[in-house]
Amino acid sequence: MRRLRPLPLKDAYFRSVQKEIERILYVVVFKPLLDVIPKELKNDINDPLHTAIEKGIVWIDNGLVRGSFDAQISKTIKSVGGKWNPKSKTFSLKDIPSEYQMASVIAKGNFATMRGELIGRIDDIKLDDLSKISNIPDEYFDTINSIDKDFIKGVRSFAIAPALTQEAANTLAVGWSYNLDLYIKGWASDKIIKMRNDIGANIFAGQRVGTLAKVIESSYAQSKNKAKFLARQETALLMSKYHEQKYKSLGITKYIWETAGDERVRHSHKEFNGKIIHWDKPPVVDPLTGRTAHAGEDFNCRCVAIAVVD
Repeated sequence: MRRLRPLPLKDAYFRSVQKEIERILYVVVFKPLLDVIPKELKNDINDPLHTAIEKGIVWIDNGLVRGSFDAQISKTIKSVGGKWNPKSKTFSLKDIPSEYQMASVIAKGNFATMRGELIGRIDDIKLDDLSKISNIPDEYFDTINSIDKDFIKGVRSFAIAPALTQEAANTLAVGWSYNLDLYIKGWASDKIIKMRNDIGANIFAGQRVGTLAKVIESSYAQSKNKAKFLARQETALLMSKYHEQKYKSLGITKYIWETAGDERVRHSHKEFNGKIIHWDKPPVVDPLTGRTAHAGEDFNCRCVAIAVVD
């Protein structure tokens, strides 16, 4: 009995899909919001405290100066009577000079303008545009062709495996990109709601432009991590289905279920470890619902199917 391990999931298989997810999320969701964030707030006043207030680096709240203080800002605050409070890490300032009061007004105006623009643009986001500009089916088609070439090389010592037809590759690509599209829209919808809530809540948190910017920039950074996770996960699931089709086309009817062998393995999957499974009889992986699946097909499953050749 000969055993054939499936192709390992390589970064090269999902990298182009990952980049495409990043692109469509950036164009549809984040670029309209990032465009609102000022790259640099400029003024003609050579005063580090004034500039810091306008930028939202520091802010005045009931006679207290809060925020981030460098040496120049601290020196300026002390020069106008500010007293440092080490416990609260703030400066007390009883008589606030008029120029800093004006800077605070400007900062609040910038905040209100930016906050209103961000909420308006968030409300204008149309998730269907993610699908309209997506090239994920094309990227998946290239991925499937790469997987197919590697598979043929791997089995040529005992079998001549025909290449996937373009029609079959297209069917896999379109079907799998549809699943991925649903996941992307679901994640984007949740993220949009959270950003809107965070921006709305900011009105009670010092009214700082910098904090609004961090909400958007942090969400954008998270989107890149999510793009990699989704691309990797869906490509792994695609490969599981691909292997099943290819092995069956070669007359290989069964495989050995192999888990990752650690504490993260699902309890329902542990019992299949080392057992022979037939492709036409996927085991029940969820006793409550009766749902069946092969190794590697459950969401985030790391199990693999070791094909068995008699």
